[in-house]
Amino acid sequence: MTKTLILGLVLSAVLVIVVSFFMPWAEVSGSVGDVAKGFTSVFKDFVGETSLGAKVIGKIEKATDVVSEAADVRVKSIVRGVDVPKLVNAKSSKIAISLAQVMFKSVEGLEWKSYAVYLFPLAGIFCGIMAWIGLKHKVAISLMTGLSGAIAGAGLYNVYTADLSGSVVKVKIDQGIWHSLYAFLFISIMGIVWTFVNKKDNEKN
Repeated sequence: MTKTLILGLVLSAVLVIVVSFFMPWAEVSGSVGDVAKGFTSVFKDFVGETSLGAKVIGKIEKATDVVSEAADVRVKSIVRGVDVPKLVNAKSSKIAISLAQVMFKSVEGLEWKSYAVYLFPLAGIFCGIMAWIGLKHKVAISLMTGLSGAIAGAGLYNVYTADLSGSVVKVKIDQGIWHSLYAFLFISIMGIVWTFVNKKDNEKN
């Protein structure tokens, strides 16, 4: 009965992982004024103290002030897990690229690394299959526990240690990736509990 209950909880977590893959993983929010000010700062560093650069910067700053005083326009965009590889490879979304950099820490080979996000739902389904097989074969529980623990550990570490402070606009890790990573952590914990249950059953026999 205990193992059946744990199996049900694991399968519920797998469902969360699959659904979360289609939920927002990252969100960027900012304003026209924020972006303009960020661009002005970067442009100043690039052109230095040249007279032409000073004139251009002055005009940009005036335009920025007009926007800010009138009523700054807010902008918002989201990226779902399923969209990450397409957007990264098309280089059409800075937020998708930022998210991929958070997940993999390195920009080298980011185009092909981005496809690793598809492993999230696949690994979740694999864990569900291992849990089902684990009712009869204990080694499957070890595979499930190890895989889910590794994904949760590495993913949560990367997300919690990510430095997004340098972005012109505010990038926020959204609920989809949090749900996925904590669901993997939950599966790993359930795997540990299941291992103890198996151990107690062996002691009784």
